[in-house]
Amino acid sequence: MVFALPTVGLLAAILNIFFTHYLNSLFLNAAGTEGTAIMVYAEKTNSLYNDQPVLEYEAVLKTSDGQDVVANFNTMSASIYPLRNAILIPPKGEVFVAKYVPGFERNILIMSDRSDYGKKWVVQEDLKSVMKAETQLETAERERQPKQE
Repeated sequence: MVFALPTVGLLAAILNIFFTHYLNSLFLNAAGTEGTAIMVYAEKTNSLYNDQPVLEYEAVLKTSDGQDVVANFNTMSASIYPLRNAILIPPKGEVFVAKYVPGFERNILIMSDRSDYGKKWVVQEDLKSVMKAETQLETAERERQPKQE
């Protein structure tokens, strides 16, 4: 019983490292106010994540009351919705849909599927499945045809 509280605290700290941006994404999607933002800065850092460079970003959010707010984040800290196993951050110069909590506008959620770059990504992903099915069908048809010797 004596070790229960420190153990729970240690587990919470470890889980916090890996799941904070997921919880932030879910919270902002549920409670956030919608606005638009534009990516104004993207630069490589000296860090790598899955053998890919980590980028530092800066976006300018236009709030619902017309205020411009600068938001800074990097590849690893970005909150993106919907949650998926992909980091879909808009390219520099791209306008995108974002959510934020009034009073703390620097914390933004990138709504990837509601922005042009995200819609293009979804179409490309869907197209991969279609191309795979087409190839499988062509292969099956070739195997069904009698071989000529």
